[in-house]
Amino acid sequence: MQPAPEVRAEERRAEQSELLAYDIATSCRLDGLCRSTKYKAINPDPDKREGLPFLKTFKAGKRRLMLPADHRAWLEELAAQSGGAK
Repeated sequence: MQPAPEVRAEERRAEQSELLAYDIATSCRLDGLCRSTKYKAINPDPDKREGLPFLKTFKAGKRRLMLPADHRAWLEELAAQSGGAK
């Protein structure tokens, strides 16, 4: 049996507030978007991003990470592009 939606949302908020940086998998779990969307968004070539805003990331060893503020800014820009942010 899965936890109620409000419990999952609370767990996501707690996880978000504790992490200093997100990897791709964590950002996908937090926002519900797929990995391929994230990898398109981190491509520096605008033609290959297929209209997605650029997602600022950095490498730490072999891991691709993003700061929570950059993740939030990207989501807000994505929402604004689609007419969802007011």
